[in-house]
Amino acid sequence: MLVKSRTPRCACCIFGAMTKQPRRNKAQPKKLQQATKLGKIVSDYQMKAGSPGLITQLKGYLTTQRYRYATVFIDHPSQLRFMWLQRTLSLEDTLEAKYAFKAF
Repeated sequence: MLVKSRTPRCACCIFGAMTKQPRRNKAQPKKLQQATKLGKIVSDYQMKAGSPGLITQLKGYLTTQRYRYATVFIDHPSQLRFMWLQRTLSLEDTLEAKYAFKAF
């Protein structure tokens, strides 16, 4: 008998269903800006790495410094993706990433 019985609803669910009202004015979806040339619409994202990456070096003693952050640039018309690894999220490192993307 318990298998066929319905689960009772909580009082909050019943009250929420009774007072539910439709939205009076639904907002129109925003249109994305159309790009006419490459590099006009670029998004950038900064993220922290889950595991720090090694900084490569050709000679000398091994370093304990690590890349801990990355800035990702996405050019929307061409779908170009560019990633720049950073040690910190300081302004200097972020501007270095921006200049590297512009030079790319």
